[in-house]
Amino acid sequence: MSFITKITKKQHWIFIFLLTYITIFIIWWSFLLIDKNQRYFALLENAQTIVESEKKGMSIVEEKKKQELMIIAEGLTFLLISWAILFRLRKTLFKEVKLANQQRNFLLSITHELKSPIASALLNTQTQIKRNLDSEKRQLLDTNTEKDLKRLGSLVDKILLAAKVEDNSASFFKEKFNLSQLVNEVFTDWELQWNDKFKFNADVSNDIFISGDKSLINSLISNLLENAIKYSNEGDSILVKLFQNETSVSLFVSDMGKGIPIAEQKQIFNKFYRIGNEETRTTIGTGLGLFIVKQVALMHQAEIEVESEIGNGTIFKIFFRKE
Repeated sequence: MSFITKITKKQHWIFIFLLTYITIFIIWWSFLLIDKNQRYFALLENAQTIVESEKKGMSIVEEKKKQELMIIAEGLTFLLISWAILFRLRKTLFKEVKLANQQRNFLLSITHELKSPIASALLNTQTQIKRNLDSEKRQLLDTNTEKDLKRLGSLVDKILLAAKVEDNSASFFKEKFNLSQLVNEVFTDWELQWNDKFKFNADVSNDIFISGDKSLINSLISNLLENAIKYSNEGDSILVKLFQNETSVSLFVSDMGKGIPIAEQKQIFNKFYRIGNEETRTTIGTGLGLFIVKQVALMHQAEIEVESEIGNGTIFKIFFRKE
């Protein structure tokens, strides 16, 4: 049993105990006040003379019933408020536990992803030092080392960018640039890396310009493509489409992968969130890619939509405003 699971169960039982305690206390408190109220009115009734009018006697009885109802109403109101507070507290606690669990998984994942390229680059370097290799093999090792270092640099850049867009400290250099050209450049880079495993298709209209931060939009496109690759099966097609109408510029990135459950589609843009659970998840990742996509889209006042069907893939749609 993990530490997070233990915390969750402990908080669950604390919540149940507090709820039971407050309920019992409210019931006891209500009965106590009702009893006290009955004693008070009994004294009043005894103090009245027998010759008092029936009307006045009825007013005391009615007043007693009114007071009892008021006490019960106050008790129920307090009970409902207490329940509402406890349920709110429970929701907050479980949300914090969930976030802590996601952060823990992120640390485990990021440790693995940082360790892999470092270990690979180190092995390549040691191999060149210890062995007398010909120029062709040395060049191959150098190429692999370069790939590992690029992967490492890309991962570090992603972590830094996620931190910056979250606290709004990311630089935003607004300029008008050719989005068609940028999409084609980013698309080509990913295609060259993965064309042996996936089929890449691009339908990009020429000379579409938008205003924004070119570097941030580059990150947005890259993260969408990386996500499509990550959740696709070998041999699947990945499509990038860019077009415009009178009011907006639309960027679509689609895959034929496993799809996203409806219940998770609203959560995929949360920081550290990854689809599925830790026991069944087969893909590696940091849970930062789509978070960056969402934040960059917001910075550019762009809208983002997701269409997904289990077993039939996912389409991410970004709509930029035309100026």
